Amino acid sequence: MMTDKQLPNSTIAGAGTISGGKYNAVRCSGSVKITDDIWCHSFSASGSASAVGKIECEGLLETSGAMRVAGDVQADTVKCSCALRISGVTEARKIMASGAFKAEKDVSAEFVDISGGITVDGLLNAEYIDIRLGGDSRVGSIGGGTITVKRGQCVSFFGFFKKRYPILKTSVIEADSVDLEDTVAETVRVINAKIRSGCEIGTLEYSGNLEVDPNAKIVNIVKR
Repeated sequence: MMTDKQLPNSTIAGAGTISGGKYNAVRCSGSVKITDDIWCHSFSASGSASAVGKIECEGLLETSGAMRVAGDVQADTVKCSCALRISGVTEARKIMASGAFKAEKDVSAEFVDISGGITVDGLLNAEYIDIRLGGDSRVGSIGGGTITVKRGQCVSFFGFFKKRYPILKTSVIEADSVDLEDTVAETVRVINAKIRSGCEIGTLEYSGNLEVDPNAKIVNIVKR
């Protein structure tokens, strides 16, 4: 039986396909299609790439350009720039994304670091979540230990007047501690909270410390 150290590498530059199976390192640039599930030690894609199945990566899964994964993604670290779209469940120890990160199902990690726009149709769950908004974002619900959402760059329409900052929209946030800016949420349940300007919250439930910026809007505040 072939050991992990004897696994083949798969390298494509230009246009091509990668069949399913187990690999040591997968390196592709250009226009590449992965036709079935793969397992690998490391994965790197630049240009335009798509995967029909799931990707399991023992180490770093890194993408730049545009990539679409139709199945689940499991990796130690997911690092992406430009655009990554995952149709299945995403599980990783660490997720670092700049540009546009979209997941159509749940995302779970220990650390999530986003700079740009994020869309998660399901639950985003991590011990530490740090989002710096660079585009309008939407997450079904958010859970974690420490959650930080900070203001990104101001955007304008047609270069004229209606300048505004991107916002994050979600239904529910549950965490130990939050520091939120430009966040719209129906319900926030936390121990400690700092609510900054640009926030619009329906109900805020907390049991520890609370700081609210005068420019934030909260309909109901409940001390548990």
